[in-house]
Amino acid sequence: MNPQLWMEPAVLSDEELLRAVWGQAVPSEVLADFMAGMPLEGAPARGWPPELCGRLLAGRELWKRHRRRLETSRPTLSGAEDVAQYASDLVGDRMVEVFLVIALDVRLRPLAVFEASRGTLTSSLVHPREVFRGVVLSGAHSLIVVHNHPSGDPEPSEDDRVVTTRLDQVGQILGVPLIDHVILGRDRYVSMVLRGYVPGAHRISSKAGGTESVLATPAASPPAGAGVEPSSDPPTPRRARVRSNPPCGAELGYWLGETERGTFALVFRSGRLEQVLFPQARAEDVCAEVARRCPTAGPCSLPAELEGAACALRRYLDEGVGDPAGCPVPFAHDGIPAFHREIYAALRQVGRGTTVTYGELAKRAGRPLAARAVGQAMRRNPWPILVPCHRVVGSGGGMGGFSAPGGLASKERLLALEGAIAPRAPRAGSGPA
Repeated sequence: MNPQLWMEPAVLSDEELLRAVWGQAVPSEVLADFMAGMPLEGAPARGWPPELCGRLLAGRELWKRHRRRLETSRPTLSGAEDVAQYASDLVGDRMVEVFLVIALDVRLRPLAVFEASRGTLTSSLVHPREVFRGVVLSGAHSLIVVHNHPSGDPEPSEDDRVVTTRLDQVGQILGVPLIDHVILGRDRYVSMVLRGYVPGAHRISSKAGGTESVLATPAASPPAGAGVEPSSDPPTPRRARVRSNPPCGAELGYWLGETERGTFALVFRSGRLEQVLFPQARAEDVCAEVARRCPTAGPCSLPAELEGAACALRRYLDEGVGDPAGCPVPFAHDGIPAFHREIYAALRQVGRGTTVTYGELAKRAGRPLAARAVGQAMRRNPWPILVPCHRVVGSGGGMGGFSAPGGLASKERLLALEGAIAPRAPRAGSGPA
């Protein structure tokens, strides 16, 4: 058997994978059908060997079941403490240094976990290519790296600092950011984010801060949205309600905007906009999403630099007027790949009531061959509506994708609000706006 089948199956050709499944070479017409995307159902009628069809169908069903089980069993690594607890069972008691890579999906859940290197009692050598090869093949949104210090002391060495900086730089170039580098000791861990070696607003950090025991029983997590003081103001109409929060300064903070189409959130630091959280019907759900994405953010008053953006979003969501994409906004571009910044800038030139395909947007940004990469940029857009990813549609007239709450139903409603498409009946279970 080809050893790459269980090490790196993604590098094998379709023909090699089919041979591995069936145990022998496949006929050329079967290979042509497979590469053309012909459905497996009914394949025997087109001359496919029934045994091969059965194996492929069985494999597909097994993979579906496996993915469903993974979805329910994968933890969310929303802080360095979560990472330390998760990884300590894997590398915490090793007698040599082991460098572990955790590839994450957009919800900070592990997609793949693998060793990038294994060293001696005092060191392990790791190269970025060994780290990012598996991460890229897994289709990860981001990654966390972990390694242990067999001595029991998790204090980072100079090599640890150099490796962290290199991985952070490579991740920014590839558009797969390094979220944290956690070093495990005997009963403590160190987060390189907290030490300042992984800068950027998209990072996660320790829930408790500093270094702490990974063997202690974790404290009960606060409920979603905890830390948001309830308003003591008497009930007032939604649009008139004002939240009184302290100024934020250089710390990461958020502000909630309440509209007729739900509550949205702006996350910011030093007057620059880090993220826009798409409106949801319940403010509690938005607060929970802020806590998941930005655990260190606290409720703050809105900076003067963002008042224009907040006003434009409210008028758009409340009254259906204006175009927030045309509003000047001080975006925080730290950690955003250069290609994504180019695409977002081009997309902000697409006016209200119009749409653009992925391929057309790539051409406008001067990257005519990067239509597929445009889709990745849309999925990772941190500023929906202000960067109007809902205006990007498929080349065949379809809606394309939309990852915000409510999915395609929300996308259709925004396009209908702008007059780009005819309004449609609401779908069951869809979110606001």
